[in-house]
Amino acid sequence: MAPELYDEEYNELVDIYAFGMCLLELVTFEYPYCECSNAAQIYKKVSDGERPGSLAKIEDPEVKFFIEKCIAQASQRLSAEELLVDPFLLDVDDERIFYPVQSNTNASDAGGSSNPSANYRTASSVGSRGRTGSSTGGSHPSDMHSNRDRHAATSRMITVESQRKDLNTIFLKLRIADSTGHAQNIHFPFDIEADTSISVATEMVVQLDLTD
Repeated sequence: MAPELYDEEYNELVDIYAFGMCLLELVTFEYPYCECSNAAQIYKKVSDGERPGSLAKIEDPEVKFFIEKCIAQASQRLSAEELLVDPFLLDVDDERIFYPVQSNTNASDAGGSSNPSANYRTASSVGSRGRTGSSTGGSHPSDMHSNRDRHAATSRMITVESQRKDLNTIFLKLRIADSTGHAQNIHFPFDIEADTSISVATEMVVQLDLTD
């Protein structure tokens, strides 16, 4: 239950909190706060605003970020209306998601790349209902930036959206639409200290078999 329920001063945002906890359980296959041995420990952690330990087990940054929005403090928690236009919940056509398989700080010692974001895993969405427009309503204006570039030679419309996750990480969404109306949406994290635009672009060309 949401922390504000203990104070008996709450509104419909407690349902958003419960939704986030349900998602957390679905993703991790663990009850939230299963690290606690009794109800008193759970009460203390929830009332103090401590997040469940199982949240740290989520490797997909987008899933984790969305759950964090749901279980944030009441003053920072988004409403259902705001969450419904979040990029995480929007259907897109031929969407591909990039995120690091795992963080490996010793990759350079093992003969691999020292770039923590060099290895990506992709997933294509299913069940799309044909909505291919770029999503711009899921974040506050101060956190979201968009840039459009029409490539005349290939008749492609390219849209880039960015959202800062923390001091060093920016989540980017790249939408590539061709002249036939077919579009691809690519999501990936960008580490401003370790990544470069060239390294990320090269990785995407290889992973997605992009041409031109």
